Amino acid sequence: MINHGRTLLLNKPGAFRPAPTFFLEEYVPESFSGLNLPGYLITIRNVLMGDGSDDAFENFRLWQFMKLIHATEFEAYLTALDPRITYLTDRSIVETKNTYTASPSNVQAQAVPIFFVGDPSYSSAIPRLEKAWEVTVTSALEVKSVNLKDGAVREVVVDIVEGLTSPITLAGEKDFSMRIQADPLPADAKWLVQTFSAPHGDVLELLDPLSRLGSAVLFNLFDSSEPYKSFRDLWEKHFQVHYRLAGIILAWIYRAEEVRRA
Repeated sequence: MINHGRTLLLNKPGAFRPAPTFFLEEYVPESFSGLNLPGYLITIRNVLMGDGSDDAFENFRLWQFMKLIHATEFEAYLTALDPRITYLTDRSIVETKNTYTASPSNVQAQAVPIFFVGDPSYSSAIPRLEKAWEVTVTSALEVKSVNLKDGAVREVVVDIVEGLTSPITLAGEKDFSMRIQADPLPADAKWLVQTFSAPHGDVLELLDPLSRLGSAVLFNLFDSSEPYKSFRDLWEKHFQVHYRLAGIILAWIYRAEEVRRA
């Protein structure tokens, strides 16, 4: 299977992946439908990838993990599964920037200037780089936003000073808002507001939660047979962080491969 180890760790159906132009997207075979994983592998994956994270953040983590493993001699364990790999390029995220857009959803919203204030929140517990809202003018001085990811709703009564509304804080946010340049507000105007936040999150931050997984989880992941003994030695004994992480990630991939072959 092309990109075998990466595909297992992603564990999402290949037929429903974003377009190739999506942030850090890589090839996933359309025939791959995702695995029904045992609980301990789900627990470990939630730490590695984030529980409830979106496609963009998962691609970011996979980009980090694959670069990390391929920087060691233990990349041979990845290519042993299948040597066909497409993701070893020089793609960089250094120039990735925050982007915020407001797209008119109806005629009333067209040609109405929108300005953004602040930045969307970020949660390491549920890491998401993409957010989206439906924003609607519901009355002469009231604007409603609906978070399209979690359904949260917020209605804001605005002031209009010199043709510009006061900040309209979007549903689910504390420090991210928009302002509409219009007086009066266009009745029933509606926008789709979308944001993309540049990724952040060092793999070093995973060491502590991985170390706290508990003996039962790690007992199921590792055993005395090869290659799991070698992976366990990397995780427990190596003095370099990227080797330690390579050990636990490779063990996860090989256990998932056992599930795939069962």
